[in-house]
Amino acid sequence: MATALLATDPLERDLDSFGARTPTFFEFQNISDGLEAAGHPDLAQIPRLYYVLRTIQLLDALPIFIAHGATDMWFPFPKPLLRGLITDYDLQKLFHETEESIYATELPLGSFRGHLNFEDEGSVGFEDEKRSLGDGKSGNVYAVRIRSTNRVLAQKVIWRTKTESSHRECMTAFTRELKVLRQVHHQHCVELVASYTESDTVVLLFDPVADMNLAKLLEETKLDATQKKVLGKSLGCLSSALLYLHNNDIR
Repeated sequence: MATALLATDPLERDLDSFGARTPTFFEFQNISDGLEAAGHPDLAQIPRLYYVLRTIQLLDALPIFIAHGATDMWFPFPKPLLRGLITDYDLQKLFHETEESIYATELPLGSFRGHLNFEDEGSVGFEDEKRSLGDGKSGNVYAVRIRSTNRVLAQKVIWRTKTESSHRECMTAFTRELKVLRQVHHQHCVELVASYTESDTVVLLFDPVADMNLAKLLEETKLDATQKKVLGKSLGCLSSALLYLHNNDIR
């Protein structure tokens, strides 16, 4: 099935119109829509991968990437993983050079809700210092400040592994979590602001940032009047949020 998808280049004329310019965030969405309209729903899910392989004239390798579960979220591709997908060293080098063109250079908060790809954490635009909010099985959570706007967000960081099987499992779990979070819209639930991949991690950004979680508050041996008031109100908020999640079959 995968090789049949590549019998022709469905967007040859459209992509040639970009010339040497890399498509923008929103133009990649147009590429995805074009692939969908051309009858290639699988390719519509990976417009950046399609674009990079087409640019280096390696579209014939796309079925291999698809068979290994690779998606646009894998950019930047870890070198050990790419070696398992492209055996020729010169083509590996060309792939890495070309993928640099699709990296985001800013965090476009607002109407944009697509997943982003950054070269590394330093490219995202956060202040250097971050405050730890907690650790968990699936990742660590920090409070981060955007340098350009001074806005503070909660950042959940999940480390990418370098072996293919564990990396695929990591990215599949991340994709599943991201899909669920995009469905959540409730005043007592955190809002997903953005998601992105960088060289070592995949990241979720949320708003607002809490001072502490409920477990930490309950561990306090002595609560002052303000904390008791917050605790009393929070139980109603928590119940409302849980009911919303339950009614919408969100786990």
